[in-house]
Amino acid sequence: ILQGNILLEYASFNDLLQKPEVVSVSTSLPDFQISVKDAFIFAPELKQNEYISLLSQNNIKGTLKIQGSMSDLDINEINVRWRETFIKGKGTVSQPLDTEKMTFDFPYLVFITDKKDASLFVNEEETGISIPEKIMLDANFSGKLNDLSANAKLVTTDGTITFKGGFANTENI
Repeated sequence: ILQGNILLEYASFNDLLQKPEVVSVSTSLPDFQISVKDAFIFAPELKQNEYISLLSQNNIKGTLKIQGSMSDLDINEINVRWRETFIKGKGTVSQPLDTEKMTFDFPYLVFITDKKDASLFVNEEETGISIPEKIMLDANFSGKLNDLSANAKLVTTDGTITFKGGFANTENI
């Protein structure tokens, strides 16, 4: 279920296909519900991925507001829920069509989950990790896929960790 507006503006159909970076985008989805199973129609091999298969067991719900062009996107609001897991945030993504040039700046991102949801993806016995009952990550980050700076605060029922740092990988991704 998608309720809202998605507007793409382009000078010609040829521009849409040949120069997608000049396409203007305005999206307002105040209430969406997506079944990951729908992706299996287009990519049946996704059924074999254990994580995608787990995600497909419940719908993804939320709101989304994006404006800009396919070269510079402003994500004014993202609010996504899967079971008892939530992601909220806003930010910008430049050059999203080119992973080598892509940059992002998310001054606000919050991720909240619980042990029940996290345990579906992390096996405590196999990894030796004890998952807290409640988990909240409050972060901001910016950079590129291979050069990232972040400030984060992880708050759990077991304690709190604050992180300020970065990641750089000069090797090809």
